[in-house]
Amino acid sequence: MGRILNGHRLSAIVVLAVMLLTPASATFGQGIDAFERELIDLVERVRPSVVTVRAVGLNRRGQERKIVGSGVVIDDQGTVATLGTVVRGATLVELELLSGRIVKATVLGVDERMNIAILEADAKDLTPLAPAPAGGLRVGAFALSAGNPFGLAGSVGTGIISGLEREVQGVGLVNGERKSVVYYDMVQTTAPINPGDSGGALVDSRGRMIGMISSTFGRSPSMQRIREMIRDFARKVDVKQIEAFLPALDLNEKQKLFVGMLLNRFKAYQESIAEDGHDHETPTVFEGMPEGIPGASLGAQGINFAIPVDQVQYAARMIRLHGRVIRLGLRAEVPDEALRSLAGLEPGHGLVVSELSETGPAARAGIERFDILLSVAGRPVGHPRDLRRALLAAPVSAPIPVTVRRGAETLELTIRY
Repeated sequence: MGRILNGHRLSAIVVLAVMLLTPASATFGQGIDAFERELIDLVERVRPSVVTVRAVGLNRRGQERKIVGSGVVIDDQGTVATLGTVVRGATLVELELLSGRIVKATVLGVDERMNIAILEADAKDLTPLAPAPAGGLRVGAFALSAGNPFGLAGSVGTGIISGLEREVQGVGLVNGERKSVVYYDMVQTTAPINPGDSGGALVDSRGRMIGMISSTFGRSPSMQRIREMIRDFARKVDVKQIEAFLPALDLNEKQKLFVGMLLNRFKAYQESIAEDGHDHETPTVFEGMPEGIPGASLGAQGINFAIPVDQVQYAARMIRLHGRVIRLGLRAEVPDEALRSLAGLEPGHGLVVSELSETGPAARAGIERFDILLSVAGRPVGHPRDLRRALLAAPVSAPIPVTVRRGAETLELTIRY
């Protein structure tokens, strides 16, 4: 027995000696090598699922419009998701795969509210990304972005999930009109996002899709966009009207000189257009800016967003089945304390219907304004987020059971798309 114990002690001493004599740099290097191998394997699995989307169409002035963005393959039927702004109004859409192969695509539909476009590639041998499970994300988790920034196909970047369930103010089309909208439950990440990445993929450490790359908060506009904005403003500005108001403005001499310089350049630009009917070079407006006029600030850094994968998949299911994303046609809010007490509800239970479209699926199902939603698709609801999650998880081809409280009565209703 003593010999066995002595043998174990000797083995432990040998192992300890080896550990002490092994250079720390070797152990550190082995750790880095292992991490690199795992990261390279992850990248090689993800990159084939992200494609370059090239769309050609006409802009509002009838001129040819070309946009290059990114897209991500979301199933084995050739379904590709991208942002609506990438393909809106396109007459021709092509996908370039990582291999360089060009595939034509058809726009199945665009959900303007969520800014999600669903395409069908003229190929079935594409590599889809599996979705990350809903509710499994944690702030601080690893994230990898994959897209085509500035047309550089197959680019990737790494970061972390820096925020969840963000509400991001943006601009969307509502009933054909550009309006301010709120994008809900957005995933915030530090993984780099640049122009051209829009529609690409944000994935977790297992290569599962977390979301579709959407935007960078506060990013400064590109120089091309700045020139377009200046040209548009220079065409429309009423120089004479501004000159008439100038004496009433409290401007110092530097500011007066600067405004006068701008107006002179805009006037010359308008006169040049009037002569031949064509746009000319963008009028230069930035050099010689006096100290009294603040310059444009840089965009925020590292505050990037992705549309959650369950919203992308929901849009794909809806568009494939119905040709568009159909909404319930209601707005539901957390009831105040008085209403909750009157209805006999515990805190965190129930949503009151505050707005209702008379032609929407909810109204057709018999839901009325001021009804209290208790459950949707078998899930209790106590926050608008609960309602969104219940709908995203529900099948789009089947009726949705809804339990409501109306006065002292509890009703079981059915919503059909």
